[in-house]
Formats: sequence, C-alpha cells, structure tokens
Amino acid sequence: MDFAYRFRLNPTLSQQKQLAWTLDTCRQVRNHFLHRMNRVENPTYTPIRL
Repeated sequence: MDFAYRFRLNPTLSQQKQLAWTLDTCRQVRNHFLHRMNRVENPTYTPIRL
C-alpha cells in the first residue's frame, strides 16, 4: 500500500505573487489554444447545400 504525504505550504508574499502570475499565464495560454482549436473548422465536415 502506498501512502501520500501531505504538506501545508506557507509561501512568502513574493512566492504568492510568482505563483499567481504562473497560474494566470498558464490559464491564458490554455484558453488561447482552446479558442484556436474551436475556431478551426472540422476538416471532415461537409455542409449540406440545398
């Protein structure tokens, strides 16, 4: 049986700012590429012409 250790983190103010910046940047990059993926048309999609 494996055990996982839990640690409480108490970052300093500068570390909190750096973590917030890093998480915000990762969120922006993820959202940017999700937007680009959703913007690309499906190459297998063929519209029905009436």
